Amino acid sequence: MISINKKFNRRKGFTLVEIIISLAIIGIISVTFLSMFGFGINNIIMSGKNSSSNFDAQAILESNISDASTTSAAITRTPTSIKLYKANVLYTTIDGKNIQVVYPYSNSTKTLTTFISNW
Repeated sequence: MISINKKFNRRKGFTLVEIIISLAIIGIISVTFLSMFGFGINNIIMSGKNSSSNFDAQAILESNISDASTTSAAITRTPTSIKLYKANVLYTTIDGKNIQVVYPYSNSTKTLTTFISNW
């Protein structure tokens, strides 16, 4: 029994196989984290572009909302009304107009729509 304990006490450090396996595990973990960071940064950039496009469209919409005489190819005004129901019974009707702004986004277009009441 004493000779077995002496053998284990003399062993110091790690073997080459243990070091290679631990480096492989660390490499796999680091590749996973780096790909997550790259994916996150890409999503942040795309969200920023989307927010910028929406902000520009909203600015166009708000600058032309009060001026009824201004017409643009990108802005459409449609008289409409909204009917509100309470317990499936007509409660009230709100007259107004729908305003739509069509704006470019990347390789396509998007539409921002709002309703302005006549109250």
